[in-house]
Amino acid sequence: LCTVAQRVRETLRPEDSVSRLGGDEFGLLLPHIHDLEDAQHLAHRLIQALNQPIEMDTQVANISASIGWTILPGDTGDALQILRHADLALYAAKARGRNQYCFYEKTLDVEQEQLMEMLTMTQEALE
Repeated sequence: LCTVAQRVRETLRPEDSVSRLGGDEFGLLLPHIHDLEDAQHLAHRLIQALNQPIEMDTQVANISASIGWTILPGDTGDALQILRHADLALYAAKARGRNQYCFYEKTLDVEQEQLMEMLTMTQEALE
């Protein structure tokens, strides 16, 4: 976990901030990302940095990264809403497989609502 955090810090710019949200999730605050291309470039750099094996005593750990993004001011809402959007994007990236990233878009809200509706219907059917 410390090695992952160090690699993230080394990949970011001096004006960027990183914090551990919990478990193996980190939150990044990236001022001066001017467009989607800048964000994609940084996502690729982060994935490459984290994809390198981590040597631990006699073992080697291979990890992958999934990245969920939301970009302001395009995204709206309070801080909790923005974190929720980034989380939706993260789970969409995870659904795509290893070493992926996904940007939040409103269609993710629709997909989430459909999933919740399906889960509710399944629970009701089981009861």
